[in-house]
Amino acid sequence: MAKENADLRSSKVVVLLGANRISSSIAHALAHGGYDVYIVAQTKESSSPTPHTTYHHSDLSPTSFRPLLESLNPDLLISTTSGGNFDLQTSIIDTAISAGVPRFIPAEFSHDTSNPEICERLPPHKERERVIDRLRSLASEGRIEWCGIATGVLLDYGLLSGDLGLELKWQSATIHGDGAQDFPASSVDWIGKAVVAAAEHWEVVRNQYIYLNGLVTSGDEVVSTLEKATGQTWEVGRVDVEDTLREAEQRIKRGFPDAGMFLVGRSVLYDPDVNAVGAFLRSEDKRKLGLEDESLGELVEGVVHQYRHHGKADCGCG
Repeated sequence: MAKENADLRSSKVVVLLGANRISSSIAHALAHGGYDVYIVAQTKESSSPTPHTTYHHSDLSPTSFRPLLESLNPDLLISTTSGGNFDLQTSIIDTAISAGVPRFIPAEFSHDTSNPEICERLPPHKERERVIDRLRSLASEGRIEWCGIATGVLLDYGLLSGDLGLELKWQSATIHGDGAQDFPASSVDWIGKAVVAAAEHWEVVRNQYIYLNGLVTSGDEVVSTLEKATGQTWEVGRVDVEDTLREAEQRIKRGFPDAGMFLVGRSVLYDPDVNAVGAFLRSEDKRKLGLEDESLGELVEGVVHQYRHHGKADCGCG
């Protein structure tokens, strides 16, 4: 039976699914907050345990995962893996319920799943929406509590990878749209901070879909901040969102679906018809949890530093 009305501030056992940059951020923040974190990965992990973090392996099938959950007896289960896989997520949820886990945070940490335009353009988010609907139904039956957390695009990772069309190597940027459209964003580190805030204020956020983005920015503002941080004038190209979507469609037709969906993902940020930022601007969730905005300047300076020094022995940026 699930532990009823347990206070996460005094009972701090968390199982975290996934071995990726988001799970690492969450694990670090939770461990720093005194939580005992058990990271469950589908592949064998070689990472060494820390005083508050240990690693386990499971293929997440009920026969493998349920005994592990029963032995760990967590107060909270967090998924950071395969958010767009409805069947896997519902299996995880059902297994958690059967093992008596009282609380669940699904694999969101991205765009607003409740936005129908986003779900239409990005099919994995439609599947995430189905997971949220399933959780609402289960919560109404008193079977599990949940909290979905939207955080916007991972800005630091997107800048380092070039996925957002902003190339640090060449000091060049491709902006889709007029560059003035606001979009929600967060750093990877912010994700951990947001999860801890939700866990510490579970009575405020339970059974809700909440908006905890680190900041709101635009393409032009990011480019301007990059120019300041790099001391270089960037070359900026502009492409209409409609042209971006047409190119995405052509790539998919030519047999390059990943390349096509890559452009569709960018269009979500810059298209005013999608209004990816709308719910974030209306939300009072950060204020309720006592979270202050991230600094775009500090985030970008950190990205530039990591790009310039990544892998060098004298840099602790990893």
